[in-house]
Amino acid sequence: GCSNLTPLSLPVAAGFSRPASGSRQEYLRVCLRQNGAGRVELQPYVNQSSGVAASLSGADGLAIIPPQTPVAEGDMLSFLPFSELLN
Repeated sequence: GCSNLTPLSLPVAAGFSRPASGSRQEYLRVCLRQNGAGRVELQPYVNQSSGVAASLSGADGLAIIPPQTPVAEGDMLSFLPFSELLN
């Protein structure tokens, strides 16, 4: 059997900025994109509403933003690929 059930998260640079999150951890639906310098970065879907399931089908995974944390472009975030949730 499987001995480690914890999904693997990877550090990936944010390709966006946003103000400090609230008092709870946030999970943003994101896609992996290559920027002009050739580096992979996270790009969030504009509409993160729970009623927009279409962004789930196109997303590569979730960016994890800890509570009370602003994000600046280039900040390293934990990225949880959906493939890790299916294993």
